[in-house]
This record gives sequence, C-alpha cells and structure tokens, in this order.
Amino acid sequence: MRKYPNLYGDFSAGGGHNALAHDREHAVWFLSEFQDRLLFGTDICAPDTPTPLVDFLIRLRESGRIGEKVFQKVARENAIRLLGLQDNRTQAR
Repeated sequence: MRKYPNLYGDFSAGGGHNALAHDREHAVWFLSEFQDRLLFGTDICAPDTPTPLVDFLIRLRESGRIGEKVFQKVARENAIRLLGLQDNRTQAR
C-alpha cells in the first residue's frame, strides 16, 4: 500500500476471520498506518449472524489499541468519502 498511494483495502467481515485478526500487533500497526485507505465491508445480512471481525475491531478500540478516530475511519468514514455518500450523522444535527 505504500508503493501505490491510490490503493484502498477492503477490511471485510464474512463468516470467517480476517487475516489481521490472527496477529493483533500487526493489525494495530496496519490499521494505524493505512487508516485513511481501509474500508470495512460485509455481506452479512442476518442480524443474528456472528461477526468476529466487528468484535475484533471493537475490542481493539475498547482496549485503546486503536483510537476512536481510526475506528470511525475504517468502519464508515473512508467509505463515505470514497463513494461520495452523505454522512447522515452530520445532517441530523
């Protein structure tokens, strides 16, 4: 990702774990380093389906390993920016 600054990464949650979930130290470094170019995605539609990657990201945030700013960028803000979507949170204010 350093070599190609226009490259974005899909930090996605399907039925299994993302590779970063297997190495917490590397995940923290990678999320921090590329926080402006990582996007969370999922194909899970059922509300009762387990989402281990979501849980992993939330644990990193709650433990202070990644900050709220990094979490929000990866979880939603990068996708909003990249896709030119409206942020409904700011419109509601």
